[in-house]
Amino acid sequence: MKIGIKQTLALVLAAGVLAGLTGCSQESKRQRHVERGEGYFQKNEFQKAELEYLGAAKLSPTPDPLVVRRLGTIYHAQGRTFEAYQVLTKAKELNADDLEMRFLLGTVMVSLQRFGPAREEALFILGKKPDHLGAAMLLADTAHTTETAATAREKLQSLIESGANTWAAHAALAGLHLRETNVAAADVEVQAAAKLNAQAPEVQVMQGRIAAARNQGVASEAFLRSAMEGAPAHSPAKLQLAISKMQAGDNAAAKKLLDDLLKA
Repeated sequence: MKIGIKQTLALVLAAGVLAGLTGCSQESKRQRHVERGEGYFQKNEFQKAELEYLGAAKLSPTPDPLVVRRLGTIYHAQGRTFEAYQVLTKAKELNADDLEMRFLLGTVMVSLQRFGPAREEALFILGKKPDHLGAAMLLADTAHTTETAATAREKLQSLIESGANTWAAHAALAGLHLRETNVAAADVEVQAAAKLNAQAPEVQVMQGRIAAARNQGVASEAFLRSAMEGAPAHSPAKLQLAISKMQAGDNAAAKKLLDDLLKA
């Protein structure tokens, strides 16, 4: 049976309408996944948020920068290093000017001992935003040789002198001095950091480490406990007291602290 031109055109139009409806339906589903994911993300319900974002990603014809950004943040917060590295690298590809994603990527690179690339991330961020707190600390974390430590120290001092006089820059310098067992110089920097923000957990961690270097155990524990209690979830500062206990050989106390953190 022959199909006339009108019937053929009708079928083509119908197919086009159905395809359009399918596309609209798919986009609507994708958007609902994103909206639910955002709701869970804002409440720090990361497991539920991840499922929604993954559902959205499956329905996205191209990577959605928001979805990639959120998944990278979730994987970083959960300590899923390799997944975080892959997703944050993609986030950087999608938006090279997203400084927060580049900072998270840099911290993951340090975990993977990719100190050179991590240093590049820190320097890029500081070039765009000299008073970026995390990037100052990140730069110090990448310094694992005498040469890179000297370069990091010079950069941090330059930032302070040029107006980016942040507690993080001083705390980062304190950390570099401690690695060289220059406790006096570290103390000068941590006092400067404390004048700018005595409540910053990173500053309190440095104060605790300096006290420990001076065999002031009670003061060290007080600083580290304050840092642990004041630090946000998933912050490395929450682990410093447990690490200190392990270094002192008190494994039972370290285990209890870690167990309490896992229950929180």
